[in-house]
Amino acid sequence: RVLVTQRMKPVRAGGKTIHQIGLPYHWGVGKEALITGDGANDLLGMTLDPNVFIQSAKAVACAIQPGRRPRGEALVEFVNDYRDRAGITPMTGQSRLTYERDPETMKIAEPPTLSEPEHHEGDKLV
Repeated sequence: RVLVTQRMKPVRAGGKTIHQIGLPYHWGVGKEALITGDGANDLLGMTLDPNVFIQSAKAVACAIQPGRRPRGEALVEFVNDYRDRAGITPMTGQSRLTYERDPETMKIAEPPTLSEPEHHEGDKLV
């Protein structure tokens, strides 16, 4: 469900009207949760501040569609269709940036290396 409010005015940027939305963040877990259904923090859970492990996402883009989200197999098809159109795979965003450190001083010894992770299916490397 949505609540349309006049408090968050649209913004004009680059000749386009951009609508702002607010997403309620919740702290509850399991039976202690104050909400039912999907929470906004379920959408943004992949970005955590490395020091305190609190979600650090400040802005995201979304496509709002009217009606309830699909359930069951229709939900799987819905998500897969979005994923395919976006060109996202299980390996998207999994690149690693590695710094080698001098063991004596712990200072960075070499420029960082960027590597793609190895893709595994089951117990075999693909």
